[in-house]
Amino acid sequence: MTPPVAAGLAAAPGTLASDSATGRPISLADAIRTAQRGAPSAIQARGLVRAGTVAIRGAYAQFLPAVQVSGGLTRQINVTPRV
Repeated sequence: MTPPVAAGLAAAPGTLASDSATGRPISLADAIRTAQRGAPSAIQARGLVRAGTVAIRGAYAQFLPAVQVSGGLTRQINVTPRV
């Protein structure tokens, strides 16, 4: 006996298969979209796009002026010596 998902994917386009985790019907287009989204090459491509975006933001940030802030506190207690 074939699983419901495999049977639904082998059927004609537009038919519904059953999601094995929830039991809800999914279309062939949804199954393909989910498979493409979870593909290792797609995940790697999204990571490369994210890394490129970070690199661009870093390059723009180098043109901004640097601001440095420092602070200090000194406390002096005047004690008179006793003789």
